[in-house]
Amino acid sequence: MTGIADAKQPHYSSIDSLEHLLADLWEEVLQTKVSFNDNFFELGGNSIKAVMVMNRLQDKMNAIFHPASIFNAPTVSDLAVYCRKNYPDIFNATNTDQALDEKLSDQQIKIVRQHLLHRNSGKSVQVDTNGGKNKAAIFVLSPPRSGSTLLRVILGGHPELFSPPELYLLSFNTLKQRKEKFSGHLDFFREGLIRALMELKSCSKKEAEALMHRLEEQNMSTKAFMGLMQAWAGDKRLVDKTPTYAFNPEVLRRAEMEFTDARFIHLVRHPMASIASFEEIRADLVTGDADGELPLSAKQKGELWWLIGHQNILSFLKDIPEHRQHQLRFEDMVADPDGITQQLCDFLGIQFYPDMLNPYQEKKNRMTDGVSDVSKIMGDQKFHTYKGIEASVADRWRDKYKQDFLCEQSWQLAETLGYMKESFVETEREEWEI
Repeated sequence: MTGIADAKQPHYSSIDSLEHLLADLWEEVLQTKVSFNDNFFELGGNSIKAVMVMNRLQDKMNAIFHPASIFNAPTVSDLAVYCRKNYPDIFNATNTDQALDEKLSDQQIKIVRQHLLHRNSGKSVQVDTNGGKNKAAIFVLSPPRSGSTLLRVILGGHPELFSPPELYLLSFNTLKQRKEKFSGHLDFFREGLIRALMELKSCSKKEAEALMHRLEEQNMSTKAFMGLMQAWAGDKRLVDKTPTYAFNPEVLRRAEMEFTDARFIHLVRHPMASIASFEEIRADLVTGDADGELPLSAKQKGELWWLIGHQNILSFLKDIPEHRQHQLRFEDMVADPDGITQQLCDFLGIQFYPDMLNPYQEKKNRMTDGVSDVSKIMGDQKFHTYKGIEASVADRWRDKYKQDFLCEQSWQLAETLGYMKESFVETEREEWEI
C-alpha cells in the first residue's frame, strides 16, 4: 500500500518559487491574472474554488493541504508564508516548531483539555431530555487519526448498517446552531451529513441541501433529527463515527442518554502512529486556524488530541455495561481484518459478510465518494490513496520516530491500552545496535 507521504515530493526552497506555483494554480482556477498580493476572494474566489486550488496543490506536492488555509492566508504571499511555516519538511523551510518539542506538562494538558471542549462543537451542548430515547445506534469512539474512516467503511459494507461519514450532530443542540458554526470556510464540515441524506433519500446534493435548510430554519433539535434519520434508514442501524465527540464529555454522555441500548466501539491505536498521521496531514489546520495559534508544535498537538480524547472515552465507558462496549485495536484490524471483523459482528449481533473486507469498493454505497466532483471524502483525505487493507500501515510510524517523546500521562494511558513503553525502547536499542 502506497500513501501520499511515500511519494517523492518536489521542494520549493527558492525565495519565490512557491509563490509562482501558487499564482499559477490560482490563475488556473480563477481564470484571471494573479499577482502575489492579490486577495483570492476579491478576485472571485469562494469556498469551492479554494477546494479546487488546494486539490491542485495536493497533486503537485503529494501532500495534504486544507482549503480553509486560504481563508487565513488570502494572498499568494500570505499563503506561501503559511505553507512554509506549517509544512517545513515539504517546502524545505526552517522548522520553527523544533524548539517547542519538549515533553508536555500537566499544565499544558489542562489548558488544551478546555480548548478542545468546543472544537467543532457548540458551547452549551447538553443532553436533550425531551421525549423518549431514540432507537439503538452504534457509536465509534476514537480521537482523530485513529483509523476510524477505515472502520466506518468496513461497517458500511454490512446490509444491516447505515454508516455515513462524520455527522457532527451530537456536538450541537439544534441544527441551526450546527449551521451557524459550520458556515463560510467551515461549510465543508456539513458535507458528511449532506452525503448521508443523499443516500437515505435517494436524492441529489441540491435536494439534500434544500431539505437541510428547511429543517435548520425550523430549528429542529439534533436529537429529533437523528431520530428522523433512523426512521428513514428503516431496519438499518445508524453508525455515528465523529471523532471530535471524544473531546467533550457531555457530547459522549448524549450518546448514552439519548439512545436506547446504544453500542460503543472504542477504536485505539498506538499513540505514535496517531501522532505521525496527525503530523502528516496537519489535522490542526483543517479549520485554518491552527488550533487558535496555541504555542505548541504539531507533534505536541497530535499527542494532546490522542491523550485527551482517550482519557475522555475511558472515563465515559466506566459507566457503560460491558456487553455494550467493545475495544478494538487498529493494529489488529489491519493485521487480521477477517477475524477482527467477525468479532465485531458478534458484538453487534449481526451476521458477518465477507464483502465488508473490501472497503475500497462500492464507493457510492459506502459513501466514500464525496458530495461533488471537487469534494474529498470526509474523515480521511488519504483514504483513496490506498488499495487494500495491509498490516504494514500499522508500523509506518517507526520510520519517522526514533526516540521517545511522549509525556508520562501519555505513556500511562498507552500502557492501559496495551501499548508498552518497554517494547518501544527495546526496539530502538536493537535498531541502533544493528
